[in-house]
Amino acid sequence: MALTSTPATAHEDSDISAVSEALVSGTTCETITRRYLDELSKLESSAELNAISMVNPDALTQARAIDRRFAQGDNSRPLECVPIVIKDNMDVKGLPTTAGSAALADNIAKRDSIAVARLRGAGAIILAKTNMAEWAFSPMRTISSTHGETANPFDTRYVPAGSSGGTASAVSVGMAVAGLGSDTGNSIRGPASHTGLVGLRPSIGTVPIEGIVRWSRLLGQVGGEVKLIPDVIMPPVWSSDHGGHAPHDLVR
Repeated sequence: MALTSTPATAHEDSDISAVSEALVSGTTCETITRRYLDELSKLESSAELNAISMVNPDALTQARAIDRRFAQGDNSRPLECVPIVIKDNMDVKGLPTTAGSAALADNIAKRDSIAVARLRGAGAIILAKTNMAEWAFSPMRTISSTHGETANPFDTRYVPAGSSGGTASAVSVGMAVAGLGSDTGNSIRGPASHTGLVGLRPSIGTVPIEGIVRWSRLLGQVGGEVKLIPDVIMPPVWSSDHGGHAPHDLVR
């Protein structure tokens, strides 16, 4: 059955530029973050979407830190307060990285993956981790042994494809402004096309893949799933200006 709310219209601040405008106009980052967390909780509990594997308990703490920066006149980072969800094969410090497998349920990340570190450095709020096809193996469906099957937000009788279907469904229905997925053979592009999003699988070597459980070391890539074409670039992900650089991850 279809959701009662239309995907991608849950918030006025539903794209990166709108979040920036809201902050400049006086809306606090804590308010924006709490709004998204509330929407995420409501949809996950009522819509049978099953897009989220774990909520980040530190999201509001991150938001308050951003509000303190703003109060001191520091608002220069490009993704300041942008709520983002992360596929559950990427390390987020302090949270499990399961790759959709119960075998990794206790695999707690000791540090952020390079891509996540760059997002944090650019000011993004890591809201949650998303369900994925187990071991990123299926491009057709998103089913894990940790959180079951993710549904398509336009009609929950259908699938969002895979393996980054949790990220795509979450962003499409308005749980986050943007999300990170990974793609070896179709795992960003398929879910984006199934859920009305823009998805980008960047060229091999563009984004360091350190800290990611990937199906193929040589072919697996990190990319974005967003609502608007300008947002899919997310320059901080591709630039070492906001985080570490891992040259040994680049394919030579």
